[in-house]
Amino acid sequence: PVVSRGVVVAALLFISCGRRPAFTEDDRALVVELAARASAAVEHAEHFQQTRRVSLALQAAMLSAPPTHPGVEVQARYLPAATDLEVGGDWYDAFDLPDGDLAVGVGDVAGHDLSAAATMGQLRSMLRALAYETGDAPSDVVRRLDRVASRLDVTGFTTLLFGRLCRRADRTVFRWANAGHPPPVLVPPDGEPELLRGGVGVVLGVAPDLPRTDREVELPPGATLLLYTDGLFERRNDPDDRASVDLLDLVHRGKELPLSDLCDHLVRGTGADTGDDMVVLALRVHPC
Repeated sequence: PVVSRGVVVAALLFISCGRRPAFTEDDRALVVELAARASAAVEHAEHFQQTRRVSLALQAAMLSAPPTHPGVEVQARYLPAATDLEVGGDWYDAFDLPDGDLAVGVGDVAGHDLSAAATMGQLRSMLRALAYETGDAPSDVVRRLDRVASRLDVTGFTTLLFGRLCRRADRTVFRWANAGHPPPVLVPPDGEPELLRGGVGVVLGVAPDLPRTDREVELPPGATLLLYTDGLFERRNDPDDRASVDLLDLVHRGKELPLSDLCDHLVRGTGADTGDDMVVLALRVHPC
């Protein structure tokens, strides 16, 4: 019998015919060993499928669809590193705040397994609660998240970029705080894509009491803002730091595309080779 979790799921049958000699006790011992190995393989496969189902349900529950926000189109893409499990530590989020601003963020928890996904889920939920209830500047929200998560021993090595998109009269402003995360890419309506460098603080879980800083940029009508994780551009061997340059070139070649097509263009055309999770969160400002 082939047994999985105490249940017979199949049987191995060997038939002798013709002039073949009768089976011996050694033959029988071989068959028993084969059945035992088959049982272990089937049980492992069933465990993997159950883990995959749990992973899919967990990921789907935590990576909700972006909201419909007035004057701003939002698109998101997530590609897992472990394709068979379809789960990992990268995440994105976008949600409306009580004052009408749009909160957006991307984060990256080290790891590509259920543990990383569970940590990601806790951090994402805490970030949502802090941003929604406090109304604080992004830097204050990130600092509070770092302190709470560190004291609860939730986070390990985690990067995060969190910001607020504010539309006031005829201006749209993005204000953000960066905890060790790759910088956003701004695509002006009539200009070249650029990395919004500067203001990068330490990752979460290292020095939770350090102050955080905010950066701010105005987004003209037609501008596109790209938030992403390092799986979109990093390479194993990049001594000349070409990865960021090539990312900007990739964005340049797709900047005229509709936002949904731009996201597909980025994840399909990436030169990254680390096999890491990949997240893209794209926002495009429409005229007020």
